[in-house]
Parts: sequence; C-alpha cells; structure tokens
Amino acid sequence: MSRNIELEQAKTTVKNAIAKSPLIRNNGAEVDETALLNASETEIDAMLALVQRRNLTDRSSMTYPNRRLLEERINEFWHFISESRLAGKNIIPDFELLVSFLGVAKSTVTRWIRDDMNGFAEPLEMAKNDIAAIKNQLALRGEIPPMVWIAMMNNVHGYTQNTRVEVTSNRSSELLDRDSLLDQVAALSEDMTASDE
Repeated sequence: MSRNIELEQAKTTVKNAIAKSPLIRNNGAEVDETALLNASETEIDAMLALVQRRNLTDRSSMTYPNRRLLEERINEFWHFISESRLAGKNIIPDFELLVSFLGVAKSTVTRWIRDDMNGFAEPLEMAKNDIAAIKNQLALRGEIPPMVWIAMMNNVHGYTQNTRVEVTSNRSSELLDRDSLLDQVAALSEDMTASDE
C-alpha cells in the first residue's frame, strides 16, 4: 500500500473520530478538520495515534446491554489489531488490551465470564481462545520467550503446571505408620530444598 493511500486512510479515521468527539487534542491544540487538511505526514501519524489511543481509553459510553453489542465491540477490537498491523505497529493482542478496548475493568469481564451475564461468557471466552492461539503461534516461532509464554498462559488463560510427588517405601511389605510417613515427607522436602540451592 502506498504512503499516500495510508495517509488518506489515516485522515479518514481521524475525521470520523472528530465527528464522534471533537475533544481530540494534539500537543494541547484541538484537532479539527482544518488542522487535518493542513497537517504534515508526521502530524497525521500523531493524530492517528491519538485517535487510536483515545479509542482504547474512552470509557464514557462503554455499556453493553446485550450480547450483540459486546460482540460488535470485540469485532472492533480485532479490526483495530488488524489495522495497527497494516500500519506497521505489530500490536500483539492480549486479554488486558481487549479489556481496555472494551472500556471496563478486568474484574467486570471476569465476572461476566464467571456468571455468564447476558450470554457474555461465550464471545469473551472465544476472544480469549483466539488470543491464546496467537500467543501459542508466536511462542512456537520463538517470538515470545518460553518463560514469558508460560507465565501468560498460566496467569491469563488458566493453564497450570503439574508436579507429582510420590512417596514410596523401599520396604514395600511394611506399612508405614503416620510418624514414619511424615519423616519421609520431611526428608524429601529437605532433599528438594537442598537441590534448589
């Protein structure tokens, strides 16, 4: 795509944002259509960044009385991600960005999922699954470090690491009494602590 087409698309995006909310400011100056017409390439890029940032932070009208409106906003989120990638911003979608884009608190979205308020759980879970799939692909390509990927998947997507400890006796014919079993567990814990140091 040529730079002129990109600039025209950016101008259209900014113009539409101005029509919705004239309170967009660039370095303290109000952005209006006249400023947009006379703007340099750098100023247009700055205005577009302001509009995109405002789209993420304008929470004044973020209410979702039904599932359809929530799904529309989630689709707008994916459109925003796609547009930012086309603009070379390469934004990686994540759950916190989605929540910010929705304009509500993370605890609110968590409650919507848990309580399935207005049928919101399914579209939100689908969006989380899509985000996890993208992160998985990035991790498999080596674009996300393994430890970062593990932490993200555990903390946001509910994955867990399982460690299994079995306590056995070398004397299988003998049954261990409670004290003997506790002694073996304590010894095993000491061995694990020593190996960590």
